[in-house]
Parts: sequence; structure tokens; C-alpha cells
Amino acid sequence: ALTSMLQYSAEASSRSWDVDIMSVCLDGLMFGAAVAIDHNFPIELKAFASALQRFDFELNHRHMDRLKVHRAIVCGEHTKDGWTSRLEIAAQGSPREAIFEVQAKTKDLKER
Repeated sequence: ALTSMLQYSAEASSRSWDVDIMSVCLDGLMFGAAVAIDHNFPIELKAFASALQRFDFELNHRHMDRLKVHRAIVCGEHTKDGWTSRLEIAAQGSPREAIFEVQAKTKDLKER
């Protein structure tokens, strides 16, 4: 539900209430990832981190045709920078640092 609302808000970001919805959804994904890191739930972490990375990709390509962006995501283009993989590795070695990384990513997404 969070990612559906986030995607809808990203598509209609010209309205101010959509910014509020985006912020709440991003916070939900951030807290979900933090809990997954804290409790060593790698599958859940991958899901939350992938959603954040997918949204990041959509923001970076918001001027492209929506269908092309969707196809690129389906083909895995949003994972090419390796952020989710690096986060998973960091979560195993230094959970605190991994949580800070998720917070930084979320803050960056909110500021755009």
C-alpha cells in the first residue's frame, strides 16, 4: 500500500497534499527498513530498500515517458547502482551505519 500511494503521489506531485503523502510513505519505508536491519531480517530489508531505490529511479527519470520508466524498472535498471546490495552488506557488518544510510536516502528523496 505504501508503494502504491508513493507512486501515485510521485505522478501527481504538483498538489501539496501529495507531498505530505509522499513524506509519510517514505517514512514508512524508512522505518520498515530500519526495523528489518535492527532485527536482521534480510528479505524484508531487501523489499523496503528496493522500494526506496525504485522511487529514487522514478524521481531521477520523472521527465521520461512513464511507460519507458516502468519498463526500465521491470528490467532491473533501478538496481544498477547497487545501493540495495551495499545496504544489505552494511546491515550485516554495521547495522547502525546501515540505518543511517537509509535515513540519508530517505532525506534525499524528500528534498527532491
